Amino acid sequence: MTPPAHRTRARALVPALVVLGIALRLAHYFDNRSLWSDEAALAANVISRSFAALTEPLANDQAAPYGFLALTKALVLGFGSSEYVLRLVPLLAGIGALLLFVRLARTLLDERAATLAIAFFALVRPLVRYSVEVKPYSLDVFVAVGLLLVFLAAKRALDEQRFAPRFAVGLGMAGALAVWSSYPSVFLLAAAALTMFGHALARGDARRLRPLVLPAVLWGASFAVAYVVCLRDAAASEYLHSFWANDPPQVGAPELGAFLPFPPTSASDVRWYPLTLLGMFADPLGLQLRGLAAFAFVAGCLRFRRERATLAFLTVPALLALLASAFELYPFYGRLLLYAAPGLLLLVAEGAHAIVAACETSFRA
Repeated sequence: MTPPAHRTRARALVPALVVLGIALRLAHYFDNRSLWSDEAALAANVISRSFAALTEPLANDQAAPYGFLALTKALVLGFGSSEYVLRLVPLLAGIGALLLFVRLARTLLDERAATLAIAFFALVRPLVRYSVEVKPYSLDVFVAVGLLLVFLAAKRALDEQRFAPRFAVGLGMAGALAVWSSYPSVFLLAAAALTMFGHALARGDARRLRPLVLPAVLWGASFAVAYVVCLRDAAASEYLHSFWANDPPQVGAPELGAFLPFPPTSASDVRWYPLTLLGMFADPLGLQLRGLAAFAFVAGCLRFRRERATLAFLTVPALLALLASAFELYPFYGRLLLYAAPGLLLLVAEGAHAIVAACETSFRA
């Protein structure tokens, strides 16, 4: 347990970290740099198309969820097409994600571990950078943090047998809206469905499954419609598939693509595994001491081993993306994994806190 004095000091740091995190995002936003090529290509689609036309395949080899495109389009119609306006959705999503993450961290972690997790989230470069880019990755993070909070509330309601019908409808609607706003929300929803169904079955009470049927049906139906209307063409893009299969460099291995080679058939394929999985801690998590971060992550997972459902909420979305990459359905790469950063950073922070606490105990002994 963290001593009371340490808890008090840790709690006092949180407002300063939040202010600093928001200030960093605003500083980058008001720097108002010119759009880089990928931003400009996506912005051109938003500016030139109607709301209905944004459901069609985007020009310039771009892809983005309809919710992100529609929100940005609405702002453009209301306030013009300056860089400030085009970057407003990512900025608000980045700030909103930080504020929600404070609640998430304090819900799951000891005060000192939560403060460390909040520091990571507020300050790491990828989360700051993508809060001011005309790309959907910041919205992915906002949706991920929101869904994690909803999933934890649903788990508590199931455990306490107070899962009211209106809660089931709310859970279903939250997930149904998420799939239109964030592509990788599918991994979060699939992880939640598997986890909550498994959690109910593990308790030996099939009646606990009934409240989950409606949310699962709503999630599946919404995804099916979104796939037909928006996702199908992006998924079938030969250019995007070729790009992710060949071009993006993994950290330390520039010749490796973003799809998991399974089964591995060469030395290069074998290298993909450690280099990519360790590389995650640098990009998208923004932790440059990758080996140390990986060690802390494993320690954090061990700390949550008795909270298996919570551990699954935090880790399974990234594992599902890894599985999808083996079938070349989703690139396992950097910014496309930013949605997994909240859960993984919580585990790294918990593990780091556990290691420091163990060292402090040893020194005192």
